[in-house]
Amino acid sequence: MGADGAAVNLGHRGGVIALLQAEIGSFIVPFHCMPHRLELGMLSVQREVSMIGQVYDLLHLIWKTYHMSPKSMRELKTLGAEIGVQVNAPSGVKGTRWLPHVSRSLSTLLKPGKDGNSCGQFTAVYVHMDHLAGAEATSAEIAGRAKKIKVRMEDGTFVAFCHFLSDLFSAIGNFSLQLQKNDVILPQAVSGIESLLATTEAMAASPKPDGKLSEFLAAMKKQRQQTWGESGTGRFKFQEVTLSKGEAAELAEGQSISQCAPRLQRAIVLTCDSTVKHLKNRFSSLLEENTKDLPTAKAVKCFNVFNHDSWPDNRLELLNHGVEEVNFLLQHFSTVLGRQQLGEFNLVQELQFHDDRFQVYFRLSREQFDTLRRRVGPSLERVTTNFKQSISPTERLAICLSYRVGISTVAGIIPDVCRVIWESLKEEFLPVPKAADWQEIAQGFHDRWNFPNYLRAFDGQHIVIQAPANSGSQFFSYKGTYSIVLLALVDVRYLFRMVDASEARCQA
Repeated sequence: MGADGAAVNLGHRGGVIALLQAEIGSFIVPFHCMPHRLELGMLSVQREVSMIGQVYDLLHLIWKTYHMSPKSMRELKTLGAEIGVQVNAPSGVKGTRWLPHVSRSLSTLLKPGKDGNSCGQFTAVYVHMDHLAGAEATSAEIAGRAKKIKVRMEDGTFVAFCHFLSDLFSAIGNFSLQLQKNDVILPQAVSGIESLLATTEAMAASPKPDGKLSEFLAAMKKQRQQTWGESGTGRFKFQEVTLSKGEAAELAEGQSISQCAPRLQRAIVLTCDSTVKHLKNRFSSLLEENTKDLPTAKAVKCFNVFNHDSWPDNRLELLNHGVEEVNFLLQHFSTVLGRQQLGEFNLVQELQFHDDRFQVYFRLSREQFDTLRRRVGPSLERVTTNFKQSISPTERLAICLSYRVGISTVAGIIPDVCRVIWESLKEEFLPVPKAADWQEIAQGFHDRWNFPNYLRAFDGQHIVIQAPANSGSQFFSYKGTYSIVLLALVDVRYLFRMVDASEARCQA
């Protein structure tokens, strides 16, 4: 059972998984959604590293300024047009998924100008914040907010850290997208988390080659060469915004960050260490660290035999490759794989000793189920071959009444079983009325309800369905839903005499 990490789903005491395991069995394995694990790990990093919290606050304040004031957004776009920048609306960071929202918001803020323009989104936001901070018509709240944003954007260390964070989020975002692919297999997820951990540890030692931080450092060094020469003093800029605070001048010297910018280095190392720690904690069951003796860790490693990239090139080695791993997987998951131990047939046998649970599960008593099975069983027999064991009539009937298997199995069994039930029981329980039956019904209506020559009470009911593929408006009813119409005819004693639900009657 896959779910997010909420206690209502995966709680060990009152969660859905705990209740299912208590009622059905421990073979139900809970699985925490892997992209959600990644999300929670990065949320823990954000709480632990103060400078990440400052980036978060800056992005939120920028978004709040323009989201709450259409006038400010118009002014920002007008300002951008004057300096030749195509301004994008700042995105929020308090969405349902923290990492993608912050990453997108950060990328928007650092977006460079086009066609060699040294100004960008960062420039437009800074200039407008400078205007809001000094405008007399601006409220004290907006002016204070604008001043706080402006001061933060003048900090060279903070701007450099934003570039580093963009590189880190890019790597984490790519891993998140890999986890969300439909064709991803478990060994790829393990390989991906190991690669992400190695990349994060490498970022603590040096900037990512060709990354945002490397580009920022190169721009600072280039400005030093142009304005300072070999020695002197000067101001450094990012997108024409003067970085009057922080370690911009030190970063321009061209030395390693650890030698020239200790504040930035501490923030980067703390972020990388915290990221590695929390990711290892969230994905400990997939990594071999501290789990080498656990069967689940070995099972994860054994799944690597299904990755063709790991197959040996030698034909003799390939002949016996993976035999031990496959045998371990078969034994490890034998409880789940065994139909005879966990199939519908075994469930029927267990519930026979609990009349109340049998009635709730199948909506039939044990005697009614056995009677129905004897009537329809011969028509539900299927041939067992050397390649596939057939599903028994008991299982087929149980599946039809409970839907407790996969979609492809249900799709073939339910129509077949329903057809057999109808063919076997219709002549006894719902035969087509004959002339004598109609005369008896008419006499009953006359005697009991004083309706002469009345044959039946007739009505219909819309049964809401999901519209079949390529059906257009065929099943769309005046009630505004897709439905089929159940038509029924009853006699004087409220007994069904004829029913029909075989066609779409959108006008009925």
